[in-house]
This record gives sequence, C-alpha cells and structure tokens, in this order.
Amino acid sequence: MILINLNDEDILKQVGFLHKSYIKMGLLSQLGISFLTYFYKIISKNEESILIVYLNNNREVIGFITGTLSPKKLKKSFRKNKGIFFLKPYILFRILETRNYSNNFDSSEFISIVVKNDYQGKGYLRCYFKNC
Repeated sequence: MILINLNDEDILKQVGFLHKSYIKMGLLSQLGISFLTYFYKIISKNEESILIVYLNNNREVIGFITGTLSPKKLKKSFRKNKGIFFLKPYILFRILETRNYSNNFDSSEFISIVVKNDYQGKGYLRCYFKNC
C-alpha cells in the first residue's frame, strides 16, 4: 500500500526510525527520531513537498521517498512551525553554516529514499514511480 502526504503519527515515527537506521550521512542523520518524525510531518503538510510511504500488509513502513519542488519554501514552512526548537546548539550552528550555500539554489530535489534491507532488490522502489 502506498500513502502520500499522510498525518498518521505512528507511520511518521516509523519513517523517522527508518531514516535514522538507514541513512548514516548528512546533517539530518545526526538528529534524533523525534526530530525526524517532526521533520517528515512538516514535509507531508508542505504544498511544495511530498512524502510517499510504502507499507506492507501489517502497516509497517518498508520504504519511503521524500522530495520538494522548493527547498526554500520547505525551510520557511519548517521555521514557521517552530521546528528550530528541536535542535541542539551545535546542530543549529551547522544549519546556519550551510544556509548560505543552500540559499543560492531553489530547484526541486529528492530529500531521502529508503527501502528496508529485506525488501531491497524486489522492485518496491519501482512501484514508487509507477504507482503500483
């Protein structure tokens, strides 16, 4: 089953947990599961962004994809929703450090793609793009 831009806390927590478990590099990977859950909730509510979640028959998240048409608008949405209060000071410093780089660009981008190990190589990611 595929869900798009959902608001189910349990599923969003699973997405945050998968991110933390499978994506080891980057700024987001240094943040906790509660922050990641909140981050994906903001993405799912943002008109310029998308969160696609693939569930198995037991409603367990087996993979997800996120992307945005406008990173600038997503950042504004995040600030507007007080997401900055979740951050530790050294993470906030890293964000401010990279802000100048990202302010020069506002083109669509994938944010994250994750598929659980047991489901990799079985065509599930293809379903994201073909709407299986």
